Amino acid sequence: MSRASLHRLMARILARPLISLSAMADTARRERLLGQLAAHGGNVALRPGVEITHPERVRLGNNIMLNHGTMIFAGGGVSIGDDVVVGPGSLILTGNHKGEKFYGSTDLQPVSIGSNVWLGARAVVTPGTTIGSNVIVSAGSVVTGDVPDNTIFGGVPARKIRDLELPFEPRRRDDPNYSEPERD
Repeated sequence: MSRASLHRLMARILARPLISLSAMADTARRERLLGQLAAHGGNVALRPGVEITHPERVRLGNNIMLNHGTMIFAGGGVSIGDDVVVGPGSLILTGNHKGEKFYGSTDLQPVSIGSNVWLGARAVVTPGTTIGSNVIVSAGSVVTGDVPDNTIFGGVPARKIRDLELPFEPRRRDDPNYSEPERD
């Protein structure tokens, strides 16, 4: 065995306890965070790096996945229905700054997300937003207003792309019948 191979093997062996400790810390942190929520249903997955301020103002339904790096600033209250997936790096915000001096003056408004919703990676939901049920918000979108049921929204600011028909099948660019979606 070469010296480089031996070093790689030793690094893998030594790193295993660190990975296990990290997983144990995440499990304990997840359980602590779930215990602080106002309410939650069953099968709630909090991936590593999820941050929630004011967890006592958050209500989660059943079958929820808050993906890696999701941040929820819940001072104004956040309600999320059943069967919701929040993509990595997404933000759910309930506060805006206001007045002549922005520091220390915050206006809080609740956010409500219905059932069967998929927020794509790095989506941003702004204060006072209501997202209906059976909704897809595309990756990188900034939702600044209400989103009706059974729709696909995307863009900055997010707007309706089209109605959502279930079961949903993503359009693939490598499909010979693919065409860019028309916007309503």
